[in-house]
Amino acid sequence: MQFSEIRVHDGQHCFVTKPERAVRVVLTLHKASDNISMTTCRERKGYKEYVHPYFSQLYTSTDVKDIWSNIHHIQQSERHLKRIKKRLNLQRADQYSPIETVVHQIVRLYGEGYVNIGYRFMWKLLNVMCGVRVTQQTVRIVIAALDPEGVNVRSRNRLRRRHYSSWGPYFTIHIDGYDKLKPFGIAIHGAIDGFSRKVLWLKAGYTNDNPKYIAGLLSKDITDCLE
Repeated sequence: MQFSEIRVHDGQHCFVTKPERAVRVVLTLHKASDNISMTTCRERKGYKEYVHPYFSQLYTSTDVKDIWSNIHHIQQSERHLKRIKKRLNLQRADQYSPIETVVHQIVRLYGEGYVNIGYRFMWKLLNVMCGVRVTQQTVRIVIAALDPEGVNVRSRNRLRRRHYSSWGPYFTIHIDGYDKLKPFGIAIHGAIDGFSRKVLWLKAGYTNDNPKYIAGLLSKDITDCLE
């Protein structure tokens, strides 16, 4: 089933937005600070504190307009918002970071464990988390040069095994669930010890995503091990 528009609630307000923007706007509604209240833009000395954070997180003008309206209670048109960004010199075009900075940040993210991600997710991390302005095309070319094997593996939809160190039994536990039988009321959950490769549990129940249920399986397994 496809929807042309989605109605989003933030507890007090309701507005209609497109499906592809609904998730980002809802996340922003939950993360927004409750102590910010505004009625009009004229009561503020500037717009930077309301424009720059969303601009750095790659929100579009339409997204920012909806967020302003429902979080900060600022009623402004999208056209006026674009004028504000122009006045603050917030333009994404022709303001890209040097290629040396891009390569350095990608190598750093690889060292932090972001090895198996694609170029789109890497582009998002660079722009939002690292503050590096770069195009997706540049990220794709750099990743292809730095990690051609990983690009080849991802293009064939194959997973690459991760290398990690385990200090002993129960230091690293790999868990996973099987949801294909959920329509029939059967949810399967299993766990394997990363050190000994021993199957710790493989259970079928009414759920496999309830934290209390998963914690109960782990607690029972540890208790049986100690006995």
